[in-house]
Amino acid sequence: MRALEGASVETIIVFRACTPLCVAGLEYLFMNRDLPDMKSTGSLLAVMAGASAYVSMDDSFRIGGMGAYFWIFVWYFLLCFQMTFGKYLLKQVDLETVWGPVLYSNFLSIPPTMILGMTLGDFDKWSRGGVEVSDPAVLWVGLSCIVGIAIGYTGWASRDMLSATSYTLVGVVNKLISVMISVTFINTGASMGGIAALMVCLIASTQYSQPGERKTSPSDKSIA
Repeated sequence: MRALEGASVETIIVFRACTPLCVAGLEYLFMNRDLPDMKSTGSLLAVMAGASAYVSMDDSFRIGGMGAYFWIFVWYFLLCFQMTFGKYLLKQVDLETVWGPVLYSNFLSIPPTMILGMTLGDFDKWSRGGVEVSDPAVLWVGLSCIVGIAIGYTGWASRDMLSATSYTLVGVVNKLISVMISVTFINTGASMGGIAALMVCLIASTQYSQPGERKTSPSDKSIA
């Protein structure tokens, strides 16, 4: 949210498209996975270039001063850490089913959510009768909780089957597909160049192949 205060959504898209490259490096350094081959590296670079080309055609691309860069880079590196550490947890922690990390991640989010609710006055609004159980908003929020659990389950299941870089790329493509649908059917002023740039991203992402695991780590090679 702090990053979005000083930068547009389009700016965040570009940085989001760069995350697979960083995660690939983290996997090589800390998770004994090979670097992507030339074809896969080209695929990641093409996704990043396509996202940058789309943003360059958008008038809302902006960054409001150097302060915005600070929060963007904090968000960027935290996201890369999250993608890598999530895969590390699945490899190191023996959980019988995918529901384990789904339960823990949702359960651990309750305390900060309660604090936010109290800080923002949500509980006061409920106690004053501002929200009725019969309110349609309660239904939609309840449905969103069900969808959120489904997203959590499928996300952790996908993370278990894919490398951290592949999972990060899936997240990038997901965002770009959402943007493409938006600019195609909602934003009537979308340019053909912008849509073409998004198509480049989607096509390039299909050319990525996740590398296998190494038998030796970089430190082992240096010792040898």
